[in-house]
Amino acid sequence: MNVSRATILVLGSVLASGMILAGGPGRTEQQAAPVRVQERPIEHQVAVTLKLIQVYVTDRKGNPVPDLTRDEFTVIDNGERKTLTEFERHSVSGPAMAPKPAPAAVAEAVPIAGKPAAEPEKTSIARKYFLFFDFAFNNQRGARKSIDAAVRFLEKDVKPGDEVGLVTYSLTRGMSVHEFLTADHKKVREALGNIAVKDVAGRAFEIEQEYWRQAAEDATPATQLRGDGGGNAPPNQPALDWRRQEAKGQAQNFILDLTSLAKALRYVPGQKHLIFFSTGIPSSMIYGNVVGTPTSSGGAANRSKADFGDYILRGQNEDMMRELATSNCTFFAFDTREAAKVDSLFSYDEQTFGTGYRDIFTVGGVSQTTNLMYKEENVTGLYTLTKLSKDTGGQYYSNINNYEDNLERVVNLTATYYVLGYPIASAWDGQYHKISVETTRKGCEVRAQSGYFNPLPFKDLSPLEKQLQMTDLALSDNPVYQTPISATMKAFPGPDDDRTLILLMKLPPETLDRLGEGKSEIVRFIFDARGDLADLRRSEETLGRYANKSLFYSTRMVLDPGEYKCRIVVRNLENGTAAVATANAVVPALTARSRPLTLLPPLLLTDDTAGAVYLEGRSKLSQTETLITPERMSPYPFDFRNYAPLFGTIPRGRPATVALLPCVLTGGIDLNGISIRAAVIETSTGARARLEIQCLNSVPRVDVVYYPLVIATGDLGQGTYVLHFFAEHGASGAVSHTSAILTIR
Repeated sequence: MNVSRATILVLGSVLASGMILAGGPGRTEQQAAPVRVQERPIEHQVAVTLKLIQVYVTDRKGNPVPDLTRDEFTVIDNGERKTLTEFERHSVSGPAMAPKPAPAAVAEAVPIAGKPAAEPEKTSIARKYFLFFDFAFNNQRGARKSIDAAVRFLEKDVKPGDEVGLVTYSLTRGMSVHEFLTADHKKVREALGNIAVKDVAGRAFEIEQEYWRQAAEDATPATQLRGDGGGNAPPNQPALDWRRQEAKGQAQNFILDLTSLAKALRYVPGQKHLIFFSTGIPSSMIYGNVVGTPTSSGGAANRSKADFGDYILRGQNEDMMRELATSNCTFFAFDTREAAKVDSLFSYDEQTFGTGYRDIFTVGGVSQTTNLMYKEENVTGLYTLTKLSKDTGGQYYSNINNYEDNLERVVNLTATYYVLGYPIASAWDGQYHKISVETTRKGCEVRAQSGYFNPLPFKDLSPLEKQLQMTDLALSDNPVYQTPISATMKAFPGPDDDRTLILLMKLPPETLDRLGEGKSEIVRFIFDARGDLADLRRSEETLGRYANKSLFYSTRMVLDPGEYKCRIVVRNLENGTAAVATANAVVPALTARSRPLTLLPPLLLTDDTAGAVYLEGRSKLSQTETLITPERMSPYPFDFRNYAPLFGTIPRGRPATVALLPCVLTGGIDLNGISIRAAVIETSTGARARLEIQCLNSVPRVDVVYYPLVIATGDLGQGTYVLHFFAEHGASGAVSHTSAILTIR
């Protein structure tokens, strides 16, 4: 074995405590012994925190008013006038005109038994937009126009610092959050590019239109429909009645899901502007309709049909409106009807020749045109969309074809806003606070949230609220709901399979302590280069049993070649506290087994084990075992009684660090003909560092050979170094290279 390009010394004393690489067969796996954790009283606090209110002010012409002062505002919270301690004035044309930051810390904390401590809200409020695509009540052409409008909005209208989210609703998938609020507009643009218009399944409008057209014909004498006194009679409606009830069920699902979304967004500070692309739920489904000419005599002479609406849908729709208003969600509705205020040239032919008993030579066929070329508004979503916009303080835009001008109006309406702040006593009881904001300046209209909810303990949140928080943690680098604990993670290729990717995450004792006792969920998210979810795995573990330990969590998956962003979220299921670890990885198209010799990235090891324990999915390994095999832990088997994976930095003066270097061999390569070289480069200067490295006896396993390298780091100064490793086979001339980063503090 030849180790060159560095000063080589034999450091036998480093290994006096034991071998790095475990050489025997795998031991029988044992379950981790239960760890007794000393119980301690939980200290709860109630805190006085800063409440931030986002306020929009316009004049009588609807133009923003940008020059109000703090003294011109009055805020009433549950009947009590508040003293404003913070005031900001913002404009989209530039930075805040008075960017005085709010205090980041809790103003006062008073211990009180039985109440959890509240976290302060974020100290400033950005504009928040959700691009919301309704594919349940929509059409193909309108949906495509909606995508074009959203692209235009992201490219031309949003400003740096604006937070944008992306939501869709479909009959098959329900409510989907593709991207939560983020200032990284590129991520939203990429997510938008992956939305499939094929999800559009908006048949409810057509069913409702057909239902009321046939109802109108039922109210017309049959001889007028036939024209000649003969022919076929109008069809019976039982099947259509059933289809209409099914469409009502779809409308109910949408209303209930949107209500749940509103409740989940109530804890996101500030005003949420939802740019909503939809045809709307036909208003006749909810509020009813009348066709024909009612007479007082009734009976056969009374050729009319009246539907007084669905009282269940009506009540649920009103509940949804209240939840949206109290959650500070403003809807800007863009009507995507194919013929919104425009005549539909094909409906006449479709409905005249499509039923078999009406044609252009009958009275019934000719007289139907008024309800075909221009849609009867009672059976469209016009009223529901306008009501949704009006009740939430937004605007309705009737024609999707004018999206450029209308999006500009949305931006202008939200261009200037104020942030008012005042201290409140936090309470985790979910109670609603009604607030009102007024200005003393004459001729001004104030638009602000009508109230807010005190937070609820995590365990009392709805499933959708918990799901949104998990989505926030999985997708956002700066989550809205909480600032998670930062964890470290590394990604390694698996030598046992060309497409295997292995993630190794470390949770140190202080992180486990902050996560708390009880069960936690561990969720693995793998996103491909387009941002699509390529893999997801979830498990539940009781992490409290590993108190005062360093926990290493390993997980593996098989992926197609490409670039991936990997994220693991660990969240306590009782208190909601989360830790997040992120790593980037590449699964190469040219696999290790397509070359005769391939070095894989080394695993750096330290002899500071600190009571480390190991966990893979639902399989637990304790420190009583002597071997972690490639099939169980990682592609790097080592004796973890004396060594642990190195994460982060090492302290200056530590005598040695170990690099466990795997090399994949194919094509009958002779192990004895391989030489290993190493070089160490300091990143700040680019200079090569003189370093003592010892290569121990290699250990072959199937077609992978492991080289334990002992690196003498005692003389290295503070800084970051790149460890380069080279392998060469003399007979064939095959070469390979890999590297690792080593930081000393």
